[in-house]
Amino acid sequence: MKNTMINERDAEMRDENPNFILKEDHDDGIVVLRLNRPHKRNALNDALFQELKEKVRAISNDSTARACIITGTSENGNRFFSAGIDLNEIVQALQGQVDPEVVLVKAKEWQDTFTEIAHSPIPFICAIDGYCYGAALELALACDFRVAEPTAKLGLLETKLGVIPDLGGITRLTRLLGVTRSKRLIFLSEVLSGIDAHHVGLIDWLASNEESSLETAMKIARTIARNAPLAIRASKRVIQSCLEVSEAESLALEREEQRLLFKSKDALEGFLAALQKRAPQFKGE
Repeated sequence: MKNTMINERDAEMRDENPNFILKEDHDDGIVVLRLNRPHKRNALNDALFQELKEKVRAISNDSTARACIITGTSENGNRFFSAGIDLNEIVQALQGQVDPEVVLVKAKEWQDTFTEIAHSPIPFICAIDGYCYGAALELALACDFRVAEPTAKLGLLETKLGVIPDLGGITRLTRLLGVTRSKRLIFLSEVLSGIDAHHVGLIDWLASNEESSLETAMKIARTIARNAPLAIRASKRVIQSCLEVSEAESLALEREEQRLLFKSKDALEGFLAALQKRAPQFKGE
């Protein structure tokens, strides 16, 4: 009998592991989300996607949140971000055990999860240890920044499997690195080290040998958190609009966002602090 829902098996796994995403709240409004399927190398399945979407939406609606870091959990001392999509679910679909229409619906839902990260008013930072393949790299590309350890391994390997990166990977990679570099990474299924990924611009910060990618990401998040949260959110909205609307529309949005910021208490606090030569105390108001 055909399964009509991909997440039937996930429901059973959820009983064994009720949290595929672990949420940690830190000082200064910084949130850490950990992919939590270490026994499956943090492979992404439908249940994990659903939890990720719920937590991303909650963080985006939290006025106290300043930045969010997405990273992985480790097992037996082995650190890794994610091996990518759970291959078992793809095999089910290819073998006809899952209705093709359901697969298309799920693919759209998974795309939407990554789009919520890209469009969230909260800055998202991806901290990458170990390997980050396929859909995991597509998740990283949806984040605002990517931090990796020098020994990390990153790649979009879908063409080796007879498919393409379809969760925004092609679109976001091409916007980030350009046409030729994206073709090279995808056509050749290239795997880049953290060092090489940083060299080509896929990674924004490279963790030092003395600290993990999460520790580096926390430093970046704390720097962001010290700035005015309303201004950070407004800036992200305008930057995102540059990818989607005309120059005139984006300029108009700049003016509108600035008009609203000039009414905020934080703007007054920022200018007064500068004049008084002290650190500002922003409250997101």
